[in-house]
Amino acid sequence: MLRPLHTSAKLEALHARIRERLPFRREDHRLDRDIAAITVNRWGHGYSYAGSTLFDKEGDDEKIPAAARKRVGRIAFANADAAWDPYVHAAIDEARRAVDELAGKPKKAGKASG
Repeated sequence: MLRPLHTSAKLEALHARIRERLPFRREDHRLDRDIAAITVNRWGHGYSYAGSTLFDKEGDDEKIPAAARKRVGRIAFANADAAWDPYVHAAIDEARRAVDELAGKPKKAGKASG
């Protein structure tokens, strides 16, 4: 478990601590090759998009969140972006969806986050 860093800690130090704790045990995995970036957002400062009929194309409200939820092997993504809804309840719903998906539970009818 990561302990909170002092608020004056630099982002690089946080990245280093996260990388130290990643469970890379197989020889064919390398941190420098397999991790493109680590993003850390605090809830009060993050930004999640919500669709707009003024700026978005028809169908984006389904296509974009589906892309944000797309699994990569045994990694499932869960966040407010995956629901295309910038609120914490959407991120929590997406976490449940991702866990259910990884556990092989059938998908619920309706929106993926609901």
